Formats: sequence, C-alpha cells, structure tokens
Amino acid sequence: MKQYIMKSNVFVIAIFSFFSYGATSQTINNCLRLAEQQYVLENYYEVIELYERVAFFGKDSLQLSDYINWADSYRQINDYEKAAINYEIAANLAGVNDSLRTYFFLKVSFCQIMQNHYQESLVTLYNLADSLPEKLEETKLLYTGITSFKLNQFDEAERAFSSYFSNAPYQQQAIGLFKKNKRLESRFNPKKAKVLSILLPGLGQIYYGDTRSGLNSFLLNGALMALSLNYIVTYSFVEGFLAVGPWFQRYYVGGFTRAKKGAVDKIEMERQRILVELLAMVKETN
Repeated sequence: MKQYIMKSNVFVIAIFSFFSYGATSQTINNCLRLAEQQYVLENYYEVIELYERVAFFGKDSLQLSDYINWADSYRQINDYEKAAINYEIAANLAGVNDSLRTYFFLKVSFCQIMQNHYQESLVTLYNLADSLPEKLEETKLLYTGITSFKLNQFDEAERAFSSYFSNAPYQQQAIGLFKKNKRLESRFNPKKAKVLSILLPGLGQIYYGDTRSGLNSFLLNGALMALSLNYIVTYSFVEGFLAVGPWFQRYYVGGFTRAKKGAVDKIEMERQRILVELLAMVKETN
C-alpha cells in the first residue's frame, strides 16, 4: 500500500511538472512575441518589463535579437548602465562575426561615454581589432577622440580626430582647435593667477577675464585695509589687527585661492567649448 502511494505521488508530480513547464514555455513565448511588437511600436518601458519577465522565468530563451532590442530600449530611456550590459552580452553572442562583435562593443563604449566612464570606454576601444571596416573604424576614432580628450590625453585625441576628419578643411580646422587647446595652460595659468592676486587682490581674476570678480575682490580688500589703518591710527596697532585682521586675512587668502581655482575652471570651460566645436564639425560631416 505504501509503495503504491509513493508511485502515485511521483506520477502526480510528473504530471504537474509537465503542465507547469508547458505553461511557463507558453508564457515566455508570448512575452517574447509581445516584446518584439512593443519594440516596433517604440514602447520601450513595456519592452524592458517583458524582457525582464522572460529573464526571470527562463533566461536561456533570450536570443541575440532579444538582447539587441533590450539594450536599445534601455538606451532609449537613457539607462546607459543596463544598456551597456546587454550590448556586451549581444557582442558575446555574436560569436565569430567580428564585425558584429565590434559593432556591439562600440555601443558599449558609447554607453560608457554617456555615463562619463571615460577610462572604461577607452579600455573597451583599445580591445577592438586594429583593422576594421570603414564605418566601424570611423566610429572607433570618434569615440577614441572624445574619451581621450575628456581624460586630458590631448595628443591621442588629436590623432584620433585628425584621422576621423579625412576632409582636408575639417582636418585643418581640428588641428587648429588642438593648437588653441595647447595654449590654454599658458593663457590662463592657474599659478600665475594666484601670484597676481597675492601681489594685488583681484588682479588674478582680471588676468583670466573675470573682471567683475576681480574688481569686487580689490574693493573689498582695499576697504578692509583702510578700515584696519583707521583702527590703528585711532586706537592702536593691536586693536586694528585684532578687529579687522581676521576678516582681511579671510578675504585676502580666499581671493588668491579663488583666483587659482577660477583659472582652472576657465581652462576647463574653454576646453569644453573646443570639444563642442569638434562635435559640431562631426555633425556637419555626417
């Protein structure tokens, strides 16, 4: 009797497993078909939700095309971290198709750039093959130029952008922008700005073009110095120093410290403008 009950239980479990598997498979297939339809309709949030459901029930059911749609959907909603993960999976699923693998790894690099993960992006690019089809090579050069520029590796960035712009006028324009970039360190030297503001409060800010802040610093420090001298004349040196000295020191030291930082920020702002000009040229050539 006991043996009979055990056999019956095994039979029931087997039947239940069979129907459960069939139901799950049906659910997965329905989700995949619906995800493809929603992708065509550009309903990216629905696409993501459906693929996440499939991944939960049976990740092995996802094919290369599914990971592409999944990654594209994440990219469309600006979730670049998850997009990069799925593009990398797609690259690995591409197998021996080197061009397709490269295409997806370039997508990974783009997502890393959009997250400001420039070092990671550069590593991804350096791991690509040296010889690529023309369009893929152009994309690699563009991304290498951007990541190198953001990492202050300007020689590498210049080589990449110069190679990207095969059109002579654009190439010369790019070279000119990199020459301008090289002059920024001497044009807005942070150490020089600091020294100038030590010698005369506000002069460092005027040096890199912030005349308003420079004049404010000069007038404020001048007023504090005049007030200190008034205290010294009226009362004593000690009282003048104690009453005004801490304020003067605060704004004087703060002034030349801000002058140095302001010069650094000025250089960074000018570099950002140069990069924007380079990317505008890229847009013009496409």
